[in-house]
Amino acid sequence: MTVKLRVSNTAIRAALDDVKRAKENLLGAIYAVTSACAHDSVGEAPYQYNDHLANSPPKRVCMHCGLVEEGWSAGYLVLKNELVFKLTRDQVYDLRTVQIDQEDKGPIIRKEVTLNKLLADKLGIK
Repeated sequence: MTVKLRVSNTAIRAALDDVKRAKENLLGAIYAVTSACAHDSVGEAPYQYNDHLANSPPKRVCMHCGLVEEGWSAGYLVLKNELVFKLTRDQVYDLRTVQIDQEDKGPIIRKEVTLNKLLADKLGIK
């Protein structure tokens, strides 16, 4: 069994504990807002062409909560609403709080997980 070591300076330890609590609070806020959001204001960045690998699908982002979903045309499960904004991929990355990837969609479609459970797992919320 390994023992987790900590810095002995109490000011540094206290600051590190504050950062940890702030991250936990941020993840909780992201989950609360994202799981309750209607996702009615959506932006999209086009697919990304790649000569050597598979092309990356378009990405949609909810402009209210930052939920990002990848998809090809009818492949969107959550962000189906009419697009309001055309964005660059960098803008999508700037807005992103949590992302639903292509491999996440199978369990949702098969009803193995709910969207809220998937979001909680991705954010590390118990």
